Amino acid sequence: MANGDFKEIARIKTTDTTDLVLSEINKSGEVSGFAINPFITSEKYTGFGKGIGIPADELINFLAMFSTDDLKAAIEQKQ
Repeated sequence: MANGDFKEIARIKTTDTTDLVLSEINKSGEVSGFAINPFITSEKYTGFGKGIGIPADELINFLAMFSTDDLKAAIEQKQ
């Protein structure tokens, strides 16, 4: 899952030293999945931490783990 080219889609700041980064994983020009990784900036280390990979064909199942009401509220709050 981790092999391929990564393209950052979104980034949110979770703490003073950590961002959560969502990336698209492309293999052979096709989206094969998505990665969610922390990006850490500190005196001792700057770079990505261990994250998770979600295969493209499992994205709907991943999103289904969140309640519809929670997703709707998050989208409305963002707008």
